[in-house]
Amino acid sequence: MPVAGADTSLRAQFAWLPAISTAPVARPAALVEGLPRALVESYADAACRHATASEVDPQVWFASVEGLEGAWGEGGSALEARRDLRDTIVEWVAVKRRLGLEIPVVDGLDLNRPPAPTRPA
Repeated sequence: MPVAGADTSLRAQFAWLPAISTAPVARPAALVEGLPRALVESYADAACRHATASEVDPQVWFASVEGLEGAWGEGGSALEARRDLRDTIVEWVAVKRRLGLEIPVVDGLDLNRPPAPTRPA
């Protein structure tokens, strides 16, 4: 229960925390189970171009891609279901890679092989 006249702002509640620098920090390239995240997102985009969406209940849509068993999305519209499907496919790829399971090739994108090593310029 708040005390009358007390400062309940977030700044006051967390005043004990040390100041955090707002300077940008270099982040390592994002990976999804050893693959560049951008590659996995390209795979998800390619897969979603083959997605079908259908209304299963009033304002409940379901989207899936034939061959990507266990990857599906849902939402209040076909567009929302497809967006959810895209996010789900990224996580689905991570699980498949972690378990060493085969990932179907979509539009020539094969995520089963390790990426080619890059050579310094």
